[in-house]
Amino acid sequence: MSWEHNEAKNDLEKLQKSIANTLRENNFSDTLKNSLRVTAHIPEIDYSKIFPRTQSEQIQKLLSEMTQQHIGQVSKLVKTSLELIATSYPDNWRDGEYLSLPDNLDSLIAEGIPLAWTPPRDILEKIFLSESPGNRRKILSDNHKSIVRHGFTVLDSIDSYVLSEYVVFAKKSATAFECGHWEASQALSTNLLDSLLYRIFDEQSRISITSQKNPIDWKEESVGIALVVGAISASYGEYWPKNGDKIPKKYSRNASTHGVSPMQYSKLNALIALMHVVSLLKCTEIDLIKPEDKNI
Repeated sequence: MSWEHNEAKNDLEKLQKSIANTLRENNFSDTLKNSLRVTAHIPEIDYSKIFPRTQSEQIQKLLSEMTQQHIGQVSKLVKTSLELIATSYPDNWRDGEYLSLPDNLDSLIAEGIPLAWTPPRDILEKIFLSESPGNRRKILSDNHKSIVRHGFTVLDSIDSYVLSEYVVFAKKSATAFECGHWEASQALSTNLLDSLLYRIFDEQSRISITSQKNPIDWKEESVGIALVVGAISASYGEYWPKNGDKIPKKYSRNASTHGVSPMQYSKLNALIALMHVVSLLKCTEIDLIKPEDKNI
């Protein structure tokens, strides 16, 4: 085997490890990890098993071109493939080396914790390493000042005209929080969240995001959208005062709207509501608005 072939094999092995480390260790990543073994014939990889809309066609095309005749180009294709994967991740996941999907991602989404574009990278890493919902809530609470400051930075980066008035209100919510009026911030953020969902999504999509009977399968979306709508969906848990439901302590859109009380209105819940708004706004600009519509 030639030196060039050895180098190509080493590069492809690095690709295997790098991509596998970016994906959660569960059943829908097994296909990818098993496929990325170096063989005489470069295998086709079904990226639809991971996130169906995550640059899969481009990556599949690149890797399909890795034939024996073009083995010398592997290094370049490896780099391009990794760049394609990286661009599908929110900014706070790829500040430097991009983060791997944590083993407990399902739990984090079910807890309604915003993970995309906010919080900042260092806090996101702490959340990934935490072992319980209580610890994660404490991490958010202890770092509320830096999270809000980071939220302003994300909002400042949004330059889509169609989102401009929502960005203004999001900044007002963040300012209210900073000034100690977190109850007002929570109320405004909750209304903003509803307004954005009505503005961005059609009725069927909106119902799938907010319904608890037939909740959205967030794994069917690209990484950024999946993280955002998955967490938002969890915050729309059912709350029926007429049925005697107790007001929940964790953030709930429905309880914030129909169950105003010290139990629901808290500094932490106000922070989480604001984070949802920041995440959704940035996700909308990056993944949901067509380039030609951004300035309409």
